[in-house]
Amino acid sequence: MLPTVRLMDTAIFNLDGQAFKNWIRAGMTWLERHHEAVNRLNVFPVPDGDTGTNMLLTVRAAYSAIINEPSQSAGVIAEKLANGALHGSRGNSGTVLSQFFRGFARAFAGLTTFEADHLAYAFREAARLAYQTFQKPTEGTILTVAREIAEEVEMLVGQNGDLQTLLTRAVERGRQAVARTPELLPILRKAGVVDSGGQGLVVLLEGMLRALKGTESLPSEEESQAFSAPLELDEETLRAAFALSEEHSQGGFGYDVQYLVRGQALDVDRIRA
Repeated sequence: MLPTVRLMDTAIFNLDGQAFKNWIRAGMTWLERHHEAVNRLNVFPVPDGDTGTNMLLTVRAAYSAIINEPSQSAGVIAEKLANGALHGSRGNSGTVLSQFFRGFARAFAGLTTFEADHLAYAFREAARLAYQTFQKPTEGTILTVAREIAEEVEMLVGQNGDLQTLLTRAVERGRQAVARTPELLPILRKAGVVDSGGQGLVVLLEGMLRALKGTESLPSEEESQAFSAPLELDEETLRAAFALSEEHSQGGFGYDVQYLVRGQALDVDRIRA
């Protein structure tokens, strides 16, 4: 069970690396609880039902890289987190998530503690790097959700420096963005689902927020039902979703191949070309 620190009635203006580590652990725990529900939404780009699993495995790999790190430095923790996520990333969603964490590493570099403006920069850089993961980014996916979260936090940061307020608004905007994904990606609308990767990202952030608020690691029965209800899909809808996705992907590539390339001053665009 996650350690509980009651902070709900106190504004939080800065946190150190160990607190950030606790965010990641809480996000991982929340994703462990809900990854199967995220899997059931997996329609795009490949209907293989593993988005939640891939995101969970990526976060586990990232957390394993920091679990024994004693440093109080947010920069040290974030850098090791990003490296762990990159080396342990699984699938498209895991790759995007690793770049999301890379955004936090860049924003927290050299910092012992991070504040509201650092968090805003982290979300902005995370979204930018996530988009760069793809040669042809698709809206209505985790990319859209990450971008809208970054926009919300960026807009609010000048008005409020409380980290809990910022993360709360990030989660709220993320939920709204996820709910709108079917409007942007027709295959989701036809299947009657929201984007799985975007939902997985929101789940991760919800877990982080629970750690910041000091709530228990496991939700009440009422909370659990309220969360999972919109994610439940019947078998008929699932079959239709898989059929639609297969139709959508005709003529495309049949396999997803990933490489890990090391080097100095690499030209990413040239490598992709």
